[in-house]
Amino acid sequence: MSAEIIKFGEKPPEASNQKKTPVDYQKELQEVIDTVRSAKNNLGRITLHLETKIPDAGALGEALEALDDAIDIMEDTIDEIE
Repeated sequence: MSAEIIKFGEKPPEASNQKKTPVDYQKELQEVIDTVRSAKNNLGRITLHLETKIPDAGALGEALEALDDAIDIMEDTIDEIE
């Protein structure tokens, strides 16, 4: 998977000017979901390790919940794309 960062207000490259289908958007969003889910799993492992060593590591649990919420929102959006 490759990602290209576009600055706010910048015109996208010519390749992204091509007409995309709803399936294209669903596939792209699924790739983002997979990336976020992987990051959440990694953060979960780190959190478990740090909770035994650092008392304030519980704040990472809030980050895990936020990633869960983001995944839920993106999955709901995939279902709405027609």
